[in-house]
Amino acid sequence: EEDYIYYLWCRDVAGNEDSTSVEFHTTTPDLFIEDVSPDGETFYRDEVPLKYRDLGQPVLIPGSMGTASWILLGQPNSMNLSFGSTAHGAGRTMSRSKARRDFTEDNVRKSLSDKGIFIKALTRDGVVEETPQAYKDVDAVVNVSHNLGIATKVAKLVPIGVIKG
Repeated sequence: EEDYIYYLWCRDVAGNEDSTSVEFHTTTPDLFIEDVSPDGETFYRDEVPLKYRDLGQPVLIPGSMGTASWILLGQPNSMNLSFGSTAHGAGRTMSRSKARRDFTEDNVRKSLSDKGIFIKALTRDGVVEETPQAYKDVDAVVNVSHNLGIATKVAKLVPIGVIKG
């Protein structure tokens, strides 16, 4: 059995690798690692290592390049409230084209630098399209899952650097 908590991959809607339009997925679609069989017996998902099964399915909710990301643990109530699912990211509030019109590379870089975040990017569009102002407040998004008992907050990850391809 491999010693891992979660496995992530990125893809865009068409299934191609694309660093500007990604979705993050855990190894299973379920947040909680315990299921009940038709005869009422409890069983655990094979994808989750034995030593983590009592904790709950790990969940990663990414923020923007200028805000935190979160690690949570799925809870049994997620099966009742959300089909064992939760938010997979902060979510956009602004289109990429509007971000390109409203922000400059210099002011996004300065905003990140003022927060102590280093950025390395290949293109101007890669910087301005992903400006933190184009995303919802990830803390508010995470609090919904936490407060409803869908998933429990474990750790807040604060960025120190961003690499945009």
